[in-house]
Amino acid sequence: SGRFDKVVEMQLPNPAERESMLKKFNQDSKITFDAALSVSRIAQFTYNFTPADLKELINYARIFAKRDKSLSIT
Repeated sequence: SGRFDKVVEMQLPNPAERESMLKKFNQDSKITFDAALSVSRIAQFTYNFTPADLKELINYARIFAKRDKSLSIT
């Protein structure tokens, strides 16, 4: 037995929680979501994502939007 002998299982967030997280992770950005790709729609399609995965998704979307000199995520 050592420092890492505990296993903690947590449920993945539901669609409403994922939508809330996506909004929170993107709130400090000037980048908006395209009307055809709403936050609620993204939350529906990311059913197996952890909060860290959602944060990474937003970060990549912001990187690509900035690279394309766009203010919206499409």
